[in-house]
This record gives sequence, C-alpha cells and structure tokens, in this order.
Amino acid sequence: MSPALDLADGLRRCFGKRALLHRLLDRFLATQHDMPERMEAALAAGDVARAADDAHRMVSNAGTIGATELSRLSALVDELLRDGQVGQAAALLPRLRQSHAAVCEAVRAAHGTTNPGEHP
Repeated sequence: MSPALDLADGLRRCFGKRALLHRLLDRFLATQHDMPERMEAALAAGDVARAADDAHRMVSNAGTIGATELSRLSALVDELLRDGQVGQAAALLPRLRQSHAAVCEAVRAAHGTTNPGEHP
C-alpha cells in the first residue's frame, strides 16, 4: 500500500468490487493525469470558477479510489477558490501537485503501467 493511495479503502468504497475499482483507477489516469496543470492554467487565465470545478472533481475522483490526502487538499483548494481566496488556493497548488503525482505513480504501479493515459 502506498501512503498516497489506500487501495483497501478504494475497494471498500467500491463495495468490494475489484473490477469497478480497476475501472475507476483507469479512468483516474485517463481523465485526471493533468488536472493540476489544468487548474493552474485556469487560474492563470483568470477562470477561478473552472479551477474550482476542477478541484471539486478531484475531491470525489481521488476520494473514491482511496487517495484521501489528495482529496483533502483538493477540497481545501475548492473551498478557498469558492470563497474568493485565490492567492491562498494558489499557494496550495504545489502540495496538491506533489500529492497528485504520488497518486498517479501509485495507480500506475498498481496497474503495472508507466504512462499517464496508458491502460493495462
């Protein structure tokens, strides 16, 4: 088990259905592999709402697969952005990016893949 990804928790959240968890892990890599960069680009473009929406999506996507720290950080960024505290949210993005990278690495290791969008 990786500190970034608790597969037992993810399996519990998937009601013990391994095939469902594997589909969600695949989907995470396919759709979330560049989410921190998309959030940063949205903020750079002044689109705070899009960045908040991206953070909100990461909360549930990360939480469902057992990436609780990434989910927690994403929830905090989402809340800060929705409260208009853009600077504070932006200051958390390096930690979010680091947590996200660790989760992606753990997901790839669990599946034996090496590329972000690659499916086993």
